[in-house]
Amino acid sequence: MDKYEARKNKLKKAKKRKKILKILFLVVILLALIFLVLLKVGLFNVKSISVKGVKSASVEEVKKRSGLKIGENYLLVSKKNRARDISSIPVVKTASIKFSLNGEADINIVERTPVAQIVNYTDYYVIDSELKIIDVKNEPMQNLLELNGISSKELKLGNFISDEEDNKLELLKKIFENKAIFAKLKSINLNEENAQFITKDNINIEFGSYRDIEYKFEMLEKIFSDIEKSNKKYTDIYMEKGEDPIAVESGSSEEDVEKSTDTNLNNDLETSTELNSD
Repeated sequence: MDKYEARKNKLKKAKKRKKILKILFLVVILLALIFLVLLKVGLFNVKSISVKGVKSASVEEVKKRSGLKIGENYLLVSKKNRARDISSIPVVKTASIKFSLNGEADINIVERTPVAQIVNYTDYYVIDSELKIIDVKNEPMQNLLELNGISSKELKLGNFISDEEDNKLELLKKIFENKAIFAKLKSINLNEENAQFITKDNINIEFGSYRDIEYKFEMLEKIFSDIEKSNKKYTDIYMEKGEDPIAVESGSSEEDVEKSTDTNLNNDLETSTELNSD
């Protein structure tokens, strides 16, 4: 009797499982049919495309690179691949795509910020803080730092600038990172052995070699602060002419500069030798 009851219960369970599987199968078929109907009526089709975050990039170029088309089934779109294609636009740093149930495709981009322009004959290659060329102009952009002395071999829109002398690129990156120094500069000239800056106040800075960058930046920040406090006009700053940096006041002679390499004159600047005009 026990064996009979056990067999009976086993058959009941088997029938129950089959019934559940049948129901699940029918549900899957029903869902598939509903999905096909929704596809047929275009519920998952792109009905509009909007672009946000554009400043200098072309909206039409962003849409074109995305490859999105009105009427396209967005469920079949690889958002990652399309965003990557949009990011191939030189000025675009990141891109993302979102789809809503009502068929709206929202493209959001973050643009790269121009920080300097490389002067190369009649062209001006605009770069961001990561040293990527994001634009090329036929005339200089106003109030944008000018760079001279970068090799023209790799100057191409969309490329990251490179140079046989890595010390130049290291200095540039550190300048972009140091907001206090960067905000003061109008132009930079990178020679093979040394660098030269011109400030927005037209102070010539003979930065010297590419050694001890952090120390020189620290001293420059202090010198700038001292100059502002002194209310005097300075024409030159020499970072390696003597044991200490030398700030030259307007009207000082070359002879005064030479003398200052051996003697610290009585001055108002606390962080450097100051050359007073007679």
